[in-house]
Amino acid sequence: MKNLFLLSFLLLLQTSARAQIITLKGQSISPVEVDDFIQEKMKHYKIPGLSIAIINNGQVVYNRAFGVGNTTQGKTIDTNAIFEAASLSKPIFAFAFAKLVDQGKIALDTPLYKYLEYDDIKYDDRYKLITARMVLSHTSGFPNWRENNKDGKLNIKFTPGERFSYSGEGYEYLSHVVKKITGEDSEDYIRQTVFVPLGMTHSYYKWNSVMDSMAVTGHDRSEVPHKKWKPKETSVASGLHTTAVDYIHFLQAVIQHNGVSEKTLDEMEKPQVKVTDRAIHADTWGLGFGIKDTPEGTVINHFGADPYFECYMEILKGGKTGMVYFTNCKGGLKIMKQLRKKLIVGKAA
Repeated sequence: MKNLFLLSFLLLLQTSARAQIITLKGQSISPVEVDDFIQEKMKHYKIPGLSIAIINNGQVVYNRAFGVGNTTQGKTIDTNAIFEAASLSKPIFAFAFAKLVDQGKIALDTPLYKYLEYDDIKYDDRYKLITARMVLSHTSGFPNWRENNKDGKLNIKFTPGERFSYSGEGYEYLSHVVKKITGEDSEDYIRQTVFVPLGMTHSYYKWNSVMDSMAVTGHDRSEVPHKKWKPKETSVASGLHTTAVDYIHFLQAVIQHNGVSEKTLDEMEKPQVKVTDRAIHADTWGLGFGIKDTPEGTVINHFGADPYFECYMEILKGGKTGMVYFTNCKGGLKIMKQLRKKLIVGKAA
C-alpha cells in the first residue's frame, strides 16, 4: 500500500508538471506544442542543453529538460541535470539574508563595517558607508569583480549609494558578514534556511561528489564543450549549481511569501535605484531582484551569464505566474524574449 501511494504521488507530480500552460492572455498551450517550440529554438540558436520550469497559478505546470549535457559525450539530460546558475545565485542568497533582517540580527541601513570590518578595502574610508541595502541594490560602488581591475585589487568606483553598478564583490562582502553573524559558512546557512525547507534537494554553492555525475558541461557559441568550473569555496554571487525544478520551488516561495515576512519581501521588490544598462534586462533594481515594467504588469526578474552558461528567471509581481530556464552555453539568453512571449505572455514568438 505504501509503494502504491508513492507511485500515485510521483505520477501526480509528473502530470502536474506536464499540464496545459495558460498564458497571461488566456491562451492554452499543450505540453507537446511547448516541447516542439523549445526544441525548434534550441536548434536555431545552437543551444546544446536546456532545462525549464513554469508556474501557473502558483503551481508547477511544466518542467522539462532537452538536449545533451556535453556535445562530445552526447548523453541526453533529464530534469535532474544540474546547471551552473551564474548570477541567479544572488536572489537565493538575498532571500536567505532577508531572514536575518526579519530576525533583527542585521539592519538594511546599518553600515556593514559595524558588523565586520573588511581588510580588502580598509584603505578607502568610503567603504564605511556601504550597507546591505546598497549591496543588494548594486549601489555599493564596488566593481563587479576585482580581477577585472588592472592591479587585481578591490576598489570603490564611486561614492556608495550614488548610482547603480552591478557588483558581485558586494555580495561576497555581505556573505562574510552573514558568516560572522551566523557562525556558519553561507552555503550551510542557505541550506538550512532555504534549500531544506523548500525541498531544493539538488542545489549547491560548493562542488561535491553528487555533482560529478549530475552536472552538465558549458559550451561556447560553436557548441564546443569547455572545462567545468568546480567551486571549492562558497560564492553567493555566482557559485550556485541547481536544477530548474529546484529553482522554481524558490520562486514559488517568493510568490507565496513563504519564509520571509511580507514587509521585508515588499521592500525587496520595491525599486531602489534606476538601471540604465539595457543589458541588465531591468528598469530598476530592488534588493536582490531586477524590476521591469511590462504591458502585463511589473516583473521581478534576474539573469545569469557565466562564460559558458546563461539563464533567466522571472515572476509577475502580485501574481502567480513565473518561469526559470537554464542553458549550458554562451548565447543562451538569446532565447529569453521568445520563451516569455510564447509561454508566459501568450504572443506569437
